[in-house]
Amino acid sequence: MDIDRCRALIYAIDTGSLSAAAGKLNITTSGISKMMSTFEHDIGFELLYRNRGGVIPTKKCLDILPSIRQLVEQNEMCDKLVETISEQPQGRIKIGCAHHAYLSWLGDITKEFQKVYSKIEIELIHDYSSNLLKSVENHEIDACIISKREGNHKWIPLYKDELVAWVSENHKLAKKNSISIEQLKKEPFIATHVGEDTDYARIFKKYHIVPNTRLATKDVFVTYTMVEAGLGISVEHSLTAKVW
Repeated sequence: MDIDRCRALIYAIDTGSLSAAAGKLNITTSGISKMMSTFEHDIGFELLYRNRGGVIPTKKCLDILPSIRQLVEQNEMCDKLVETISEQPQGRIKIGCAHHAYLSWLGDITKEFQKVYSKIEIELIHDYSSNLLKSVENHEIDACIISKREGNHKWIPLYKDELVAWVSENHKLAKKNSISIEQLKKEPFIATHVGEDTDYARIFKKYHIVPNTRLATKDVFVTYTMVEAGLGISVEHSLTAKVW
């Protein structure tokens, strides 16, 4: 199976656009279109649905996509090995990070890494822990720093980061050393990333807690601001909470 066609297919699916994929590969849109048509002809079935909005994978394409991603990844690993042996390492590493507080770690690591491997491009991706793990297992990214999740992967613990209650300094609970998780049923609660597989959502589910949600945000800084204004309490990772 032609690696260039496989790589072009992955770019087209990930971007949802043949023109965007062509840009990544430094070829023309008509060139990648012909490449995909030839790929479909050789493989014997349609790989992409094309419309004005872009392209989406067919059902048969989705069935073989994990294997295609793995094939491309293995080819890139082989190229990296050859480059390492020739002492001229080049390429790209994709690393995911779920929490802003951990980005400083990645910054320090990346700085030292690039002193040794200056020709390797590093792409950092921010997303939810569960989404990033899925990307690792689908061979879309190489590694990620996330909260612990179940799955088929190698897990290396880096830090035990507890969940803490976030309250304003004038709140009646502010002087307590700790609060009961049951208290979250009573106090007005400000939720971050509602509906996502967050750590606090997992804790609530484990202990059958339905918080008294009054506000919902999609950004942890917005949640912090609302808590600071005295509009309710929230739950956050200790490292993230300490940022402010």
